[in-house]
Amino acid sequence: VYVVLGNLLLFCYNTEALPDLLDWAVFLTKTIFLGLMIGIFGWIYSNGSSRIRRYIRRALFVALLAVGLVFFSTYLFLLGMFVGPKAIFALTSFLGSIVRKYIIRTNRNWGHYIGVLLGCFAFGVFVYGLTYGISDIRIRHVDLYFKDLPKSFEGYRVVHVSDLHLGTFDGWRSKILKAEMDSIEKQKPDLICFTGDLQNIRPEEVERMSSFIRQPMKGTVSVLGNHDYTEYIKGDKREKAAQEERLVNAERKVLGWTLLRNQNLCITSPKKESIYICGTENDGKPPFPHHSDYKQATHGIEPVSYTHTRAQEHV
Repeated sequence: VYVVLGNLLLFCYNTEALPDLLDWAVFLTKTIFLGLMIGIFGWIYSNGSSRIRRYIRRALFVALLAVGLVFFSTYLFLLGMFVGPKAIFALTSFLGSIVRKYIIRTNRNWGHYIGVLLGCFAFGVFVYGLTYGISDIRIRHVDLYFKDLPKSFEGYRVVHVSDLHLGTFDGWRSKILKAEMDSIEKQKPDLICFTGDLQNIRPEEVERMSSFIRQPMKGTVSVLGNHDYTEYIKGDKREKAAQEERLVNAERKVLGWTLLRNQNLCITSPKKESIYICGTENDGKPPFPHHSDYKQATHGIEPVSYTHTRAQEHV
């Protein structure tokens, strides 16, 4: 219960959606969670055998070492470090006891050993994702075929990028963003489409990291995502409107992108054939913002024209 509640509160807290009056709930949840973890390990340590105590001391040493090496939140670290592997161990031990009692008569609960192996595997996956996995950039190539696509656009190369959340790459993670931009440039695209969530919360992130993406993503056609609105900012309507306008200016003026807000863009080939790119506002169900207007986005497009629509949608 505390894990689920804490995860929900921390998500809202980190996106500035909770009022200040609920900050105490976040602190209380984290304190209770950590207290429970310490209490459980303390009870096991005080009532366990010398062998168990030795294992706990080694586990604590590894945990402290990992905390020093990995820059991550305490809550998520403990969640991946202990809660996940312990849940796996508990499940396999329970299943092992059933097998031992009702199916195969044996003096040992093999679920314990299987649980240790699976728990170690889960821990390894967690550490890998936290260290090497986060910087693993993969490009997926997809060939698309359309019967009504103008012939002069055959072989037209489009790079689709989404959810950069630039504030995440501030500091030492900037090298990951640079590597991603290098991979985009190597594709030599005819068109780059960005489908929302350029920032985490505030446009300062975009302004601060603009030097990394301005040239590699030059000429990008973009739309806004749920994080690009003011849904996650504390403040009055005037401040929220100013922040949203600041982001729009950052995309259009600082980055030089074409931002489509329920609008369309005509792209014409040297052979005078055209396609239309439609971009809508965020199309989501509550609690995500819903500002899309497909009728307005396709206004002025002839029925026989080829049209491609881009939007960010949350269901």
